Amino acid sequence: MAITRERVDGAAVLEKEKRYVLHPWASQSKLAAPVMVGAKGCTLWDADGKEYLDFSSQLCNVHLGFQDQRVVDAIVAQAQQLCYVSPVYLSEPRARLAELIAGIAPGDLNQSYFVVGGSEANEAAIQLARLCTGRTKILSFYRGYHGATYGAHSVSGGTGRHAAGLGIPGVVHVLEQDADQVDQIIQLEGANDVAAVILEPIRVGDGVAMPPPGFLASLRAVCDRHGVLLIFDEVVTGFGRTGKWFACDHWNVVPDMMTLAKGLNSGYAALGAVVVSDRVAAHFRETVIPFGFTNGGQPLAFASAIAVIEALREDKLVERSAWLGEVLLAELRHFPERHPSVGEVRGLGIMAGVELVKNQRTREPLVPPLAPRNVAIPSVLDGFKKHLLDHGLIAPVGGNVLRLYPPLCVTEEELHRGLRIVDEALALTDALVDPA
Repeated sequence: MAITRERVDGAAVLEKEKRYVLHPWASQSKLAAPVMVGAKGCTLWDADGKEYLDFSSQLCNVHLGFQDQRVVDAIVAQAQQLCYVSPVYLSEPRARLAELIAGIAPGDLNQSYFVVGGSEANEAAIQLARLCTGRTKILSFYRGYHGATYGAHSVSGGTGRHAAGLGIPGVVHVLEQDADQVDQIIQLEGANDVAAVILEPIRVGDGVAMPPPGFLASLRAVCDRHGVLLIFDEVVTGFGRTGKWFACDHWNVVPDMMTLAKGLNSGYAALGAVVVSDRVAAHFRETVIPFGFTNGGQPLAFASAIAVIEALREDKLVERSAWLGEVLLAELRHFPERHPSVGEVRGLGIMAGVELVKNQRTREPLVPPLAPRNVAIPSVLDGFKKHLLDHGLIAPVGGNVLRLYPPLCVTEEELHRGLRIVDEALALTDALVDPA
């Protein structure tokens, strides 16, 4: 496939965007993002022809990389045959994708309910859990993140969820990842009222925070003891990001439901899924699921996801994520020695968080971790972020954590090139640390 680099009038696009579009995660008056016009592999370029190495996988979803010919061809072939059919009807692409997911999902997670994205997957999981158990309460964790729709935002635990107002009823937040605490809260809330516990196996919304040792297995036992369903949100961590197909595979813990999106089709089309255990699926053999999504049967999305999964296998990108992730973390672990503004470095596979601190001993963050997310407030990290972008690196900073999520196809040369830009930019944050 020929990648064109036609010039685009970036100023005109910016003007139209400001006039006609409401942008997420931004104060509309301060919009100044690059106008992207093309991409290939791990690189994007803007209207002026400037190239950017993507260490974000955009929203941690472009696992396979940009413009993979195999996926493009699959979308074109499907478009020529059948672009859309209602999810009420059956289709070969949906059946084939569900079979592929069942083949790589852990345990007895064998049946998939398809939606249009990660937020909707978590929304559907909440409803399925309530239907399956006849209970209403959902336990989730502070500092977790599960999406932007009303229910998914409600079970999220960061300050951004305040935009949902009071949220959906029946949500109970747990402060710490501690199985004994969850056990007590289930009992205090009434075990017969708690439908499910939902969490990210690796708390990506909290800067790639790993679960405490033994926590996931203990949580599984607590849920089993009380007849509570366990839901793993693998929207970000699924499909090879951590060096295994799913993050929970690292701990050999199988949930009752697993929510999927992002890497499922690598950003080539809108798609999400809830994959459920045989026990949960059995409940719906005679019981109707009373809700659905117009694009829950989208053949174009299924075709792209099939091609993505096959490409991940063909290129051995899941295995590659494991060993290249070791290269990434090995280099990052030297950063605290060189930079007083770097605290903890953590990660798994090609996914890492670099904590930025005022003081390495106390680990006081460079920016307040609980700052409101709906107010445009200048940050001491604005110069750091600008340096990265000016030097051609896209890498998100959330709170006081730099997140590094390059596509799984990133080369070693690209990995080291990006880390050099980060290394240089950290001189700006080093200037902000408290004097010894």
